[in-house]
Amino acid sequence: MLAGKWVPKKPENKICHGYHLPQPLFPTIPLTIDDATLKYRVSPMYSIEYQRKYSPMSVFTTNTMAEFYKAANRPVTAEMVQACMNPYKYLGLLKPDEIAQLKETYQDKIKITMGVDFGSGYPSNTVIAIMIQWKREDGQNRYHLAYIDKRPAENQLDQAEHICNLFKKAKCDLGVGDLGYGAIQVKIIQDGSRSRHTGVAFSGVGSNKFLGCRTISDETKNMEIFDDKIDEHGDQTGRISIDKTTAIQEFVDMFEVLIPHPTRPNEHDLSRPKFMIPSKNEHEVDWLIKDFTGITRKDLVQTQNSSIDSRQRARKEFNHPKDSVMAIIYAKKAQDLDLAWNYV
Repeated sequence: MLAGKWVPKKPENKICHGYHLPQPLFPTIPLTIDDATLKYRVSPMYSIEYQRKYSPMSVFTTNTMAEFYKAANRPVTAEMVQACMNPYKYLGLLKPDEIAQLKETYQDKIKITMGVDFGSGYPSNTVIAIMIQWKREDGQNRYHLAYIDKRPAENQLDQAEHICNLFKKAKCDLGVGDLGYGAIQVKIIQDGSRSRHTGVAFSGVGSNKFLGCRTISDETKNMEIFDDKIDEHGDQTGRISIDKTTAIQEFVDMFEVLIPHPTRPNEHDLSRPKFMIPSKNEHEVDWLIKDFTGITRKDLVQTQNSSIDSRQRARKEFNHPKDSVMAIIYAKKAQDLDLAWNYV
């Protein structure tokens, strides 16, 4: 072995380290689920078999097997979406008061978040999505699309009032909204205002519960929370920024990741995608198939600026998805936030 040390080029990337060594070479990593539980006496999730069955193919290929992964230009297929719908044909989308009742019943065992993508112009729509995270003791949480509404063109003040009231009625824990076309609405949702029609004042939900979001192109900054809460206009507002490519990839991964049955984890036929899409009333969700399968990837070739290294390297990036996809992504990002959301 040569003397020296590893020097990371991107030390801020803490999720997956870039060791180009396949995990099956390491005797400390169990190959099968049975080996993990019976011989190594560790969680099955550390075994190669478990990772192959329950990890996204992109993660398993690159992180577990240390191989190159060729991503599809259209990563979500209709079959993948239907696999998230078919097991839940007995469930329909929920009304706000039904979501609130679940919160009253399960309290901290679930987390309810809202995502809003504010559309601008034709054919864009403002889409509101509410997602429930069902927590499990084994950490294999499921993400339940409980509510989604594609709004028609409407006055910004009326729109903000509706979203603010919906947030409170459904007892959402956290929410994230697009600042690109919704800077005015986000501020009203946070601080409150007066009804445009009646003049009656309504309270906001607070800047610590509903945050504005801007998308950036920097995979080293998956999500960044701005504690100063001051935007470029000098206004005080709770806000975050997310890397769009990473956020879309995480959304795609929800279709690929399977969750084992909570009481029969070894029966793989009972595994289900971690993304739950209720489909009892097909007209409520069938339009999502077209939106989800419309996600497309574009390959960009980036040239190194260094005079020493003038090689080109491929860089993954997605085209901007439909408003419904972004609304669900914002709801999922709100799930990743930990801003003392515990229910009282």
